[in-house]
Amino acid sequence: MGQKLNILIIEELLSETSHIERELQLANVNYKSLIVADKPLFIKALKEFTPDVILSAYSLPDLQILEVVKEAKEVRKGVPIIMLTGELSEDMALEFLKSGVDDYILKPNFKRLPQAILNALKKKEITIQKDKAIEKLKRSEENFKQMIRNMPISVAMFDREMRYLAVSDQWLEKTKRTEEELIGKNHNDLVPNILERWKKINEDCINGSSASADEDIFIVPSGERRWIRWKMQPWFNSEGEIGGAVLFVESIHERKEAEERLKASEETFRQLAENINEVLWLTDWKTRKLLYISKTYETVYGVSCESLYENSRSWSQNIHPEDLDRITIAYQQKAEKGEYDVEYRLQVNGEVKWVRDRAFPIKNEKGEIYRMAGLTQDITELKKTTKV
Repeated sequence: MGQKLNILIIEELLSETSHIERELQLANVNYKSLIVADKPLFIKALKEFTPDVILSAYSLPDLQILEVVKEAKEVRKGVPIIMLTGELSEDMALEFLKSGVDDYILKPNFKRLPQAILNALKKKEITIQKDKAIEKLKRSEENFKQMIRNMPISVAMFDREMRYLAVSDQWLEKTKRTEEELIGKNHNDLVPNILERWKKINEDCINGSSASADEDIFIVPSGERRWIRWKMQPWFNSEGEIGGAVLFVESIHERKEAEERLKASEETFRQLAENINEVLWLTDWKTRKLLYISKTYETVYGVSCESLYENSRSWSQNIHPEDLDRITIAYQQKAEKGEYDVEYRLQVNGEVKWVRDRAFPIKNEKGEIYRMAGLTQDITELKKTTKV
């Protein structure tokens, strides 16, 4: 945890607070703590200390956990709250989680506390992104669609007939489908044996209602039951009319099975528009595995996309023999620096084509290259014109 956190600890036992701080230090958490043991000091700390995380005992003489949740919502809306308790039944734990507690730790086992804090902060960040996105997306239908594609959670946008308009990359990953299989298709038709309950929810949202569930069962196409958290609400076009509905889905399956929350959704790449003439490609930098190739590849290179997915190196088979070594060396030496920008010839069905190939390194939050995106353009006609 690089950013310094303000951690408010609500506990009256010195032995417990010492144990908490020891675990945070062992996990190299960068933090500043404030310990309070009564309600007046807690209220004051909410306003002046501005905590990023609250660690609260289940009960103090003048302060109960539900009061902590209530006051925090009014003064520091969205601040994660982790309850510290000696024992807790499964039913009670569920009630507290529904009331606004983000997680709970059973005393005196505080070893899971650093990870619980990290999970709660990630959940908060996802919620913030979701709320900001909703406000911005209402202003413009096209901006809405574009933002949907790039959101780091599973999101789908539908028109008033429940036809797919846009989906996020996470949605494609979780459903194991492509945009071509979804866009323009009716959601109800694509989900086998969809329950009438879901059809009713879809209909209500399209007519202006909002619906959500922190915990729900969804049956995937394989028939497996999966736990999800979801929210569905209408979206509005530029005239202020309901254009359809947006569905946010988060998997909580592992948390339900192991009583722990899933880690934040993995980052995914941004898909570029499908209607440009250039070939778009994306690879895993470490393994060199192909992650995405646009359909234009088949036109330019004269082979199927499927063959490239099966063998990530097959793209070089049609490169002119006189250019192959030069291109291979250029990619190895320049791609990582962001300087790979070359022209070379292809031999496709007895014809010679010229292409311009560029690569753009993509870095993770640590500044490390983990993916390589590329754009390949057919410049054959341009070469002919220049030659003339």
